[in-house]
Amino acid sequence: ERRASYQASKARTEFLTGYTSEINSYDERTDYQNFDQAFRKNSKQLLNDAASTIENERVRQEFIDNGMLRIQEGAERVRNQAYKQEVDYERGTVVNDLTALRETAITAKDTNVVDTITTMEDRIQSSIDVGYYSREEGEKLKQAWRVDVAKARIEAMDPSTRIEALKQPWASNLPAELR
Repeated sequence: ERRASYQASKARTEFLTGYTSEINSYDERTDYQNFDQAFRKNSKQLLNDAASTIENERVRQEFIDNGMLRIQEGAERVRNQAYKQEVDYERGTVVNDLTALRETAITAKDTNVVDTITTMEDRIQSSIDVGYYSREEGEKLKQAWRVDVAKARIEAMDPSTRIEALKQPWASNLPAELR
């Protein structure tokens, strides 16, 4: 019984140090789509390796049961971390896409401006739908983009064509004080 207690203590130390290193390694990783599977696989391997040093079957099984609970808790933490990284990454992708759409809208002919605005709205709405932006954030982003594009289009035009441009549908996105 003393030997089993000693072996279990040694196995807990081995598992805990390896498990802690494993869970901390996800702070540096960027492959968030693989977090859950990799964490479970690596943690189970650590647990099995540590458990194999315990000779007493009952003590070994108790050690494995407790370790599996810890792995379940860690998996939840890793999944949450993966989701946060996914949201950060995807929000960055949306911003990059909106920047590209902005440049397109500034140089586009009038019918393509409307298409660009529709594409921007769809892009932001789909990001809201999957939870990358809250509804409020998305609406603010849409409005800021519309105003920015309308101002940039007007500023990019020859002054002699600005009055006619202000009659276009996209110009309604300009705040009244700028029209």
